[in-house]
Amino acid sequence: MKEKKILIIDDSKEVNEILRDYFMSVGAITYTYTEPPNLREVLKEKDPHLILLDFVLPNISGIELLKEIKDINPHIPVIIMTGYADMEKNIESLRMGAYAFFPKPFKNFDEIYFTAKNAITYYETYNRTLRLSEEIRQKLEQEKLNLIELEFLKTLQQLIGEEEDTDALFGTFFKILKKFIPFDILYVTFTSEGGTNFRIFPQEKSYIYSKNLENGAEEGIRFFEKEGFHFLESSLSTKLKSYGKAYILKKITFTQYETAEFNRFCSHLSLALEKILLFNEIKNLSIHDGLTGIYNHSFLIKSLDEEIIRSERYGSPLSIILFDIDDFKRVNDTYGHLAGDAVLKGVAEIFKGNLRNIDIIGRYGGEEFLAILPETDDKKGITVGERLRREVAHKEFLDEYRIKITLSGGLAHYEKGFDSRKLLQTADDYLYQAKRKGKNRICHGKY
Repeated sequence: MKEKKILIIDDSKEVNEILRDYFMSVGAITYTYTEPPNLREVLKEKDPHLILLDFVLPNISGIELLKEIKDINPHIPVIIMTGYADMEKNIESLRMGAYAFFPKPFKNFDEIYFTAKNAITYYETYNRTLRLSEEIRQKLEQEKLNLIELEFLKTLQQLIGEEEDTDALFGTFFKILKKFIPFDILYVTFTSEGGTNFRIFPQEKSYIYSKNLENGAEEGIRFFEKEGFHFLESSLSTKLKSYGKAYILKKITFTQYETAEFNRFCSHLSLALEKILLFNEIKNLSIHDGLTGIYNHSFLIKSLDEEIIRSERYGSPLSIILFDIDDFKRVNDTYGHLAGDAVLKGVAEIFKGNLRNIDIIGRYGGEEFLAILPETDDKKGITVGERLRREVAHKEFLDEYRIKITLSGGLAHYEKGFDSRKLLQTADDYLYQAKRKGKNRICHGKY
């Protein structure tokens, strides 16, 4: 977080000093205010990467100030700090554009650090995307693209923000390129999280050649040469990263013009590819919890609303389980917050490994997790909840400490007329009941 600029607005000098000292200790530059400044001037002058905003301020609410900030710069991340336990108000702040909220008094500075770091990364990635857009614009001006290239670029630009799958981009690239350069096969190798992959267009050729191309680009090209193909090769790379290579092949040699045009088009493909991947990265950051990697609160609420609509429309069952780690404060107090973070990550991994692909699991807040279970009635929901509870109870977290924990949970089943708020409140009531009955159990009205 070195040299990242953070704006802190809180009417408590003590809170400002605590946050200022903490963020300075990790290399950040902080600006603190005990009352709202002239935001337009301050945001222009300081150009912060992140704003920490108190929910209640003299003569103005945090929500009003949040709206003013978003009117000036809708993309800068704002984290709300609140001493209120009113979840409805916290959710309202998220709906108004807050990135996250921190409860006061602060208990876990590691969580504050990771959330703040994630927010800053999101903002920098967004700004990097804007700069990329400007680079593309300047490139268009500098190279004075001809009409053929312009048509090509327009089509690629239409995919950006609409397509998340790179296959769609490569497929479009193949169709457009065929109009201007005669060739038989497009062969693309690219690197992703899963390793090096390849694609062949037209797709019917993929079934013919795939088995011969599994050992990498060089082996693939040698195979095509043996088959009598000539090829052109171009790197798919930008200033930020190298993504792979593109090849076009045909049975006769390529001209100099075709070579120049192919390299030219591949440079535009590289920028479009980078932009699509950056959009995907931004989207991924915006819906996942920075610590555990599972879905975050705002995505859970959005998904629950969608599942309720689906359940209402098709009459399919829907259950949710709100989990809470029992006595989690004891883990932090005994072993430290880093150990507590490791436990949260471990619990998230157990959830991910024991739920279906259609299920949705996320961190609801603090040590609470929410599981959304489509096509699941209350009886099956209890079975799922008990399985997860047992898995967590049997697990020993951190080899050096062998920490044992338990879960309590409240299960709610969708009934006609319920909205997300009612469903969550019902699950929360049963969670409270599970705590009162001795913890380490899943409670529901019928069980």
